[in-house]
Amino acid sequence: MNTPKLVTPTLSPQLVWLFAAITLAATIGSNYVIPHVIHHPITPKALGGIYCAIFAIGAAAATALTTARGRYVFLAFAVGSAGLAAFFYIVLAKAFGSGLGGALGTFFGAFFALGTLFASIAGTILGRKLRGEQVSWSVSMG
Repeated sequence: MNTPKLVTPTLSPQLVWLFAAITLAATIGSNYVIPHVIHHPITPKALGGIYCAIFAIGAAAATALTTARGRYVFLAFAVGSAGLAAFFYIVLAKAFGSGLGGALGTFFGAFFALGTLFASIAGTILGRKLRGEQVSWSVSMG
């Protein structure tokens, strides 16, 4: 069964790094913008959902709009997920000191990085579907 082609990729494959950087910046920026909009702090569970949505949308857009293969998109967004983990480690280590802050930063950084990594995979698969490619579960990133 052929999947209809909804998007024709025309951008260079190297632009996935720009998509990943913009996605990481939007994710980090949401930490500062959303609490000011809703006027109270956000729970870590809600933050995780917001981060996953941003990463899934970014990976889908990068896959659908560039000619990059799925593995290349995944690599770029895995680096972005690592950047998010580093951000949380640094922020929490500064806020609570190197002992407790380092432990909290490591925990939350790994938690959010793993979630955004899985969201990136889902976004990459969606982007490949939008390009009209057949996606099999055995080689879904190819």
